[in-house]
Amino acid sequence: MSKKASLLIIGLAAMLISLTACAPAPTTSPPRQVSAQSSDIPAQQKPAPQKWVPPQAEYDFPAKGVPFLYYHSIASLPGNVAGVPPAEFAAQMKYLYDAGFSAVSLDQFYAAYEGKEKLPRKPVVITFDDGYPDNYSIAFPILKQYNFTAAFFVVTGYMEPGQGMLTWDQLREMQAYGMTIGSHTVDHLELSKLSLAEQKNEIFQSKAKIESELGTSVDYFCYPNGKFNQTTLSLLRQAGYKLAVTTAPGTAKRGDNPLLLKRVFVNGLNDLADFKRRVTQAG
Repeated sequence: MSKKASLLIIGLAAMLISLTACAPAPTTSPPRQVSAQSSDIPAQQKPAPQKWVPPQAEYDFPAKGVPFLYYHSIASLPGNVAGVPPAEFAAQMKYLYDAGFSAVSLDQFYAAYEGKEKLPRKPVVITFDDGYPDNYSIAFPILKQYNFTAAFFVVTGYMEPGQGMLTWDQLREMQAYGMTIGSHTVDHLELSKLSLAEQKNEIFQSKAKIESELGTSVDYFCYPNGKFNQTTLSLLRQAGYKLAVTTAPGTAKRGDNPLLLKRVFVNGLNDLADFKRRVTQAG
């Protein structure tokens, strides 16, 4: 190699060394990861869990009972107080969450009622009557945001195509998440006005239909318009229902007749302050 070529190679090498020395050093540590506690994230932005996680239960059955909240439609219904506007429902669920309430399933409640299991510190049971479609489209996503479960009492005669109520596919999805599906009869008739045979059909056939569609045992019942008589109670026992809920105001206490549990009616006239009072002072 000539002297001239050698000098050229030496010069290029020196240039590369100089450029390398001027470049910024590569980062050897991973970028800082910012983690946020669940409480730091607004509830509406929290990813909803894929399945309900039962709350930790280590407390005895409360002496003043467990509030059973009952809703119908989560929508503004002019002239009908049974409709609760979505924004109000969302605010109510947020209050329950922020105040430390835990929504428990009817299975959990029944086990505690029987003295077989404990309950969370501030238990509440959330129920919906009739099977309005907004129970799926509006209430269900909000409940999931707070890891709340609920019981939905459906009228099986309303479940046919074209009725405009919840569908069996929606109920399957809700049940798979951890919601409870109970019976609200076949035709939503006042049971106390029906014959023995008519009552039996409403009570037994609704249970059989739900069990057939959802592949699960139906253990819980809700009286249409809160009406019943002794024949109704006898038929519920024969059908194998464990619990039934009424429209009588109050909380569900241990020692109450399990087929006559009281509830707290939540309606469109309740502002948030009234809702808080009804939940905390019920009993």
